[in-house]
Amino acid sequence: MDSIAHPAALWQRPIHFARGMLPIAAAVEERKLLELYAEFERWLESGAHVLCDARRSAWSRAEHVEHVLAANLEICAHVQRLLDAPPGAACARGGPSLAGWIVLVGARIPRGSGESPPRLRPAGAADSTRQRAELARGRAALERTLNVFARAGRSPQRARHFAFGELDAGQWIRYARIHALHHARIARELCGEPRARVDRADARPLPQ
Repeated sequence: MDSIAHPAALWQRPIHFARGMLPIAAAVEERKLLELYAEFERWLESGAHVLCDARRSAWSRAEHVEHVLAANLEICAHVQRLLDAPPGAACARGGPSLAGWIVLVGARIPRGSGESPPRLRPAGAADSTRQRAELARGRAALERTLNVFARAGRSPQRARHFAFGELDAGQWIRYARIHALHHARIARELCGEPRARVDRADARPLPQ
């Protein structure tokens, strides 16, 4: 029995699929992320960011937005550091875990599947002026990082995600979009839309 891995350990074990199995286009990820940021901005402009419903989420819309912006700033820093590594620099071994591959390929994070690190949790009451400034800062950082990624391409360097394993720059960018969409879906429900309708909204074609 000692040789059989615990089921939880299997989710965390690195899975060595070829990176070509998950092609990542910077332009596509940028378009989808900026579309979500535009939606966040519309909530701020309309006052809909204050919506909350404890039956659906412990966080208000504003708190979901605050969390996404903080997480994506950290992701941008990871990506920039990976892309700045000199040629031949030592690389972290491994790759995404089984859970990481499921999220990256399926483009969905299951509800209630994890807890955000304390440093990325909302700080408190929403302030729309501060959130507009944070949104502008976050959009600018995202655009800078994606421009660098588009020029540099995939890198062998990896940085660890606490739940999904060692991710390369492209996988971090894909995760940023999936994570932002995960919180956008929850935040949309706070206006009373049924979950099925919320999910159908994600299928709408994005502007080309």
